[in-house]
Amino acid sequence: MSHCRALEIPAALDQALLLQTKLDSARKNDAHLAFSRVRNPMTHPELNHSHFPDLYYAAISYAKINKLVGDNFQLSQTHTSRHVYLIDRYIKKVAAAELGEMTHEIREKFARLWYPVSSRRQQSSDSEEDEREPPWRRVRRY
Repeated sequence: MSHCRALEIPAALDQALLLQTKLDSARKNDAHLAFSRVRNPMTHPELNHSHFPDLYYAAISYAKINKLVGDNFQLSQTHTSRHVYLIDRYIKKVAAAELGEMTHEIREKFARLWYPVSSRRQQSSDSEEDEREPPWRRVRRY
């Protein structure tokens, strides 16, 4: 999910940072973190996806759109994302400019996640003008 545009949504970004913090803490406390759920399924409940609903929804939606999981993949019953519409639009790369310019604080959060940040968010591609060829390539009609 390192290049998923849905991370630009503040709720998903904050949840990604929280997950990273909890994961780092769990790695320090448990040397066998990778196998902890095999030994005991109830270990590390703080890493459960139900604590990160927007991030979970963004990851699954991104995977579905990019064909990383099958179309029949079902979200868990505990899914309660509050930003479904915005996440869907971001993943489809339709509404990049809806949140406005990035603040310095958001850029710092991206840096902590090693997320590549462009200087400006791309504009929405809803209009037909964006899909047409540039003016110098258009055929002149007399």
